[in-house]
Amino acid sequence: MDKVQKRLQVFRPDLVHLKGLVEQKTSRGDTTVSLNLRLPSGQMAAQEASVTANAAVKAAFNDLLAQIGKHKDLLRNSHRWRRRGAGNSRVVTGVPFEETIAAIPLPTATSDDVRAYINANFARVERFIERELFFRESAADLEPESLSVEEVLDEVAARALDDRAVKPDRLGLEAWLYRLAIIVMNDFMSRPEEGETDINLQERRRQRNELASDEPRLQFHQPDEAITAESSIRDERASTPEQIAYTDEVVRLVHYALRHTGK
Repeated sequence: MDKVQKRLQVFRPDLVHLKGLVEQKTSRGDTTVSLNLRLPSGQMAAQEASVTANAAVKAAFNDLLAQIGKHKDLLRNSHRWRRRGAGNSRVVTGVPFEETIAAIPLPTATSDDVRAYINANFARVERFIERELFFRESAADLEPESLSVEEVLDEVAARALDDRAVKPDRLGLEAWLYRLAIIVMNDFMSRPEEGETDINLQERRRQRNELASDEPRLQFHQPDEAITAESSIRDERASTPEQIAYTDEVVRLVHYALRHTGK
């Protein structure tokens, strides 16, 4: 019933009628379930039989759900139907079903809805931001530890709860918050490029939240040496190990080709 109710949210409740009938066949012992659904735009019926009542009910509702899906697809494209006798050059005009009187427009989310969703799904939004920051740091689009999850989360909540913000419908809150988080991260990343912030070279670098050993760090720094922001800035003039390996491989291939050219 919950799935059927979700599919029928676009219809007015007073114009939707669902009737069901369960019959026990004495000859074979099967249970027959019949469903009849009346909508403002049509009528659908489903009938299934099975040995158990639960299986029959499930099969009947699955059949009805499939019919509802096809019916809604037809309604969405009803304004594109061509009438009989219409010429090819005639433009067929119509009104989509979502704009008719039988449809219920989805309510726009309010600040209270946004606040309730963030409180209930705080962990999901936080995990999304963590994954996005990790991917950007792995792709070298963002400096490690330059942007924290808390900073992005606070800005997302502030922008989402702003009364001037254009909010989506209630069903699209999750995707809207994710898009808002991406916009916030893009804004944070664009600020250093515009020269709005300066980097303090003597500032102590924040401790990274990782469980790896300190052996790679101790190859270049003393145990009692303080790691500053200057130590974490990449030297653009130096090549990475991947670039060095690529250059060596190209040089070897060129030498090999030159040696075998005269043969």
